[in-house]
Amino acid sequence: MVDELDQAIGRVLAAIWWPGRLEGGRHTGFVSASDVLPTLLEAIGAADAIPPDLDGASQWAALVGTGESARPDYLVSGADGDALYRPPWKLTLSDPPRLHDVYSDPTEERDVAARHPTLVDALRARAAGWPSRERPGATSLLGFLLDPDRFGGPEDRVPWLAAALARDRTADYAARV
Repeated sequence: MVDELDQAIGRVLAAIWWPGRLEGGRHTGFVSASDVLPTLLEAIGAADAIPPDLDGASQWAALVGTGESARPDYLVSGADGDALYRPPWKLTLSDPPRLHDVYSDPTEERDVAARHPTLVDALRARAAGWPSRERPGATSLLGFLLDPDRFGGPEDRVPWLAAALARDRTADYAARV
């Protein structure tokens, strides 16, 4: 079943290059966008700067081959609903819920929810307990697209885009004078 939460959209390629520090290789474990910051902080020796309440986990040990890939649960939302990942499992929170082993079935052809009812119940409970992303002043996707520098709250400084355009205009004027 193809929908927005399918692996074709949820699974993307990424690359990291650091000559002399990180040699070429392939990492096939799960890494989410929320893992990038803690991974980079650990890579530069600033693991103590990783906030304890930060979503995501450092994947540095897995990338350099000194440890296993961190595998925290994470919830993904799309226009079609939500999906909870607990590698290798992905539970699409639909009615009825769909469960896939995305390691052995990356195209999500085989819904195995009926074979794993206890796991489905555990993953649904985990998703139900996930912190709400609804916040006062939160911005919808449409609101974000209309005002990309707002990020769901009131402006407390000059928006980055407006500041960049102002700098460009000043630099362009200075170049012409």
